[in-house]
Amino acid sequence: MGECYSADGVLDICSRCLDRCNLTFEIEIEEEFLPQAILIHSLSSKDEIYDQDSSLIDQYNILDLSDTIRQYVGINTSMSPLCMTNCLGLCFLCGGNLNVNRCVCEGLSIDPRWKKLQDFV
Repeated sequence: MGECYSADGVLDICSRCLDRCNLTFEIEIEEEFLPQAILIHSLSSKDEIYDQDSSLIDQYNILDLSDTIRQYVGINTSMSPLCMTNCLGLCFLCGGNLNVNRCVCEGLSIDPRWKKLQDFV
């Protein structure tokens, strides 16, 4: 049975403007955790126990979910996080943040070899 967890305020860097941004997302964790005592009696080699070590409930009935949650958050986090959906990013000439203020370097001359690329903007 899967459990649903939500993460609010995970800090990341916006892939367009490089500002810090808070990410909010939900993850569903579906894992099986076994008591260590049952697993030791059922597995034949210590290597098999070591492979299962991250999903064991210890003899004190304590389960450490930190590694499991870290893996699920890593999988569910966007590779290109954005601070907002309409983020303008950085100016390609001066590197100024276009979300903060309009760039003043728009009239600067561009190397003529790159002029053709302006058609794509």
